[in-house]
Amino acid sequence: MDRPLRFVKRLGAIYRVLIETPAGCWLINCNGPSPPFFEADLHRYERVPTPESWISEQINTPAQVARLKMIQPLLDCTDCISDKSLRYQMAAEVAQQHKTTTRRILRLYYRYLATGRLTQKRTQQASKSNQMIERAIRRYYFGAKRLSLRSAYEMMLLEDYVGPEGEMDSDAPTWSQFRHYYYGHSLHKDPQKIIAREGLTKYQRDHRPAWGSSAGWRSQPGSYQMDSTQADIYLVSRQDRSIVVGRPYIYLAVDTATHLIAGVYVGYSCDETAVMACIAQAASDKVEYCARYGIEITAIQGPSHKKYRTFFSKIPICG
Repeated sequence: MDRPLRFVKRLGAIYRVLIETPAGCWLINCNGPSPPFFEADLHRYERVPTPESWISEQINTPAQVARLKMIQPLLDCTDCISDKSLRYQMAAEVAQQHKTTTRRILRLYYRYLATGRLTQKRTQQASKSNQMIERAIRRYYFGAKRLSLRSAYEMMLLEDYVGPEGEMDSDAPTWSQFRHYYYGHSLHKDPQKIIAREGLTKYQRDHRPAWGSSAGWRSQPGSYQMDSTQADIYLVSRQDRSIVVGRPYIYLAVDTATHLIAGVYVGYSCDETAVMACIAQAASDKVEYCARYGIEITAIQGPSHKKYRTFFSKIPICG
């Protein structure tokens, strides 16, 4: 394509003029590979010299020669710029011929039209842009104000890429680049994100990693889960039935392997004293305990005492 190069600028972005007609012009954005578009009013654009970033690439490697050969049919056909259907049809035919994808052919075609290169140039500017994105994420998104990711992107543009007259710099990262950097560098998994936005307490309670298995103790008899509740009943004094002394607390110790209620405590305490009393009752002989209250049971009916533990652990557990 031996057309004279012409570039225009609007709102900080530079465009290459591909085709000029009496009705308007076909332009392509020089900041990245994207389809050409038609602009009827070119007077809104400012004509600028060839940008330094637009440099014709020297085709001197086998890979570059192969890429240029693939898109050459599209470059030779001027109608591919203005006719979308023809462009996609030719790209599909070339892709089938070279055993690649239509998307790749179009991406190479757009890049060559927009930048004069067949490969994406990675410069120090890209590194600087990544640093700006990283700083904006940690400054605005990782903060107690809990801004959205989009708001953090807009704050970055306002602080780093807007000129004194309100114009946007041509090298400003796009929203897609900002979002891709955030997820591509796994910043959404960074613990600092939760700590900064939600607080250290919430991170330690709900999000910190827990190594090993917390359910290994469930398989052996002798491990208890305990719970307590305040009984829905009021007790009265033995000396004076008109005096209400309060509502008792009920503690239960349940064997995790068998779901056997091994220990019970009923009393007015609701602290560690009640917990220790319930554990002591779980390890006591239930035959002797019930006999003190005039209740006769057999050992098999209360097998949570330590001398029955071996026998009880041999009982098959149905789950």
